[in-house]
Amino acid sequence: MGETARLRTPILGPYTSIGDNTKITRSSIEYSIILENAVIEGVDRLEESLIGANAKLIKGVKQI
Repeated sequence: MGETARLRTPILGPYTSIGDNTKITRSSIEYSIILENAVIEGVDRLEESLIGANAKLIKGVKQI
């Protein structure tokens, strides 16, 4: 797990890597790589994924 990562009630499965300064809240993640400064909130299930640096995945929020 990266430095300054903030986790709040996450479920982290095997083979998951969390980058520096990430924020994960109320989410389930496994077999994934989360790069630095990413924000993941309220995602029920995320698996076999690569989440890029500075990405935001927030359930119910659509950004273009």
